[in-house]
Amino acid sequence: MSSMERSNRPLIRMSRLTSREHDTTVLKATTIIMLCLVATTLLFILYQDAQYAATKAQPQ
Repeated sequence: MSSMERSNRPLIRMSRLTSREHDTTVLKATTIIMLCLVATTLLFILYQDAQYAATKAQPQ
């Protein structure tokens, strides 16, 4: 059992992120989420604009 504990310790130590690594990871995740939100908003605006143009072009 003690040999298992010794083999797991370096793995646990390596898996911990430093505060700087954690900050960059959070920044990357936040940037990706913000880019997705911007892209979704732009696509929604383009869709609404196309829908409006299509209804406007129909003969009355």
